[in-house]
Amino acid sequence: MKKNHIHIIISLIIFIPLVATAIILSPSEASAISATSPFGGKVKTWIPEDPKCADITTEIMAATAGTVIITIERLEVEGPNGGTFGILRVDGATLPLLTTIYDYNSYMIPGNWVIGSSFDLCNAGSKLLGDGLGKAVGKVCNLAGDGGGCPINNLVHKVGSSLIPTK
Repeated sequence: MKKNHIHIIISLIIFIPLVATAIILSPSEASAISATSPFGGKVKTWIPEDPKCADITTEIMAATAGTVIITIERLEVEGPNGGTFGILRVDGATLPLLTTIYDYNSYMIPGNWVIGSSFDLCNAGSKLLGDGLGKAVGKVCNLAGDGGGCPINNLVHKVGSSLIPTK
C-alpha cells in the first residue's frame, strides 16, 4: 500500500469521528473540555481555500471518491487577541453546532473587526479518545496543522463581524 493511501485512511479514521464528536457536543460540554477560546481584532487576510490544507482536503476527497468535498478557509486576525483560524466547510456549508457565523459575512473583508471563539478539534479529540488513540490523533493533527501550517488546530466555532470596514 502506498504511503499516500495510508495517510488517507488515517485521516478518514481520525478526522471524520472528530468532526462528528464536535457536532454532538453541546457548548457546555465543549467548554468543559476547554475546546473553545475567544479571539477578536481586525481581519488581516482571508483566503477562501487555504492551500496549506490541500493535503487534508484532497486526501478526504480522494478517499470518498469526490462525494465529500472539504474546504478550510484561512482567517488571519490582528490583535488585540488575534491569530490564524480555519473555517471548516463540507460541501460548501458550515456544520451546524460546529461553526456559527453571525449576521454578516464581513469577516472576509480585511480591516473589519471580528469577535468570536475558536475550537481546537485536535485537542478535543485527544481528550475525548484518551491516551492510546488520543496520541495518534495528536500526531496526525500536528502533521496536518502545525507542521503543514493548516489551521485545523484552531477552527472557528463562532464569529461575528462589523458591517462596514473601519479604519
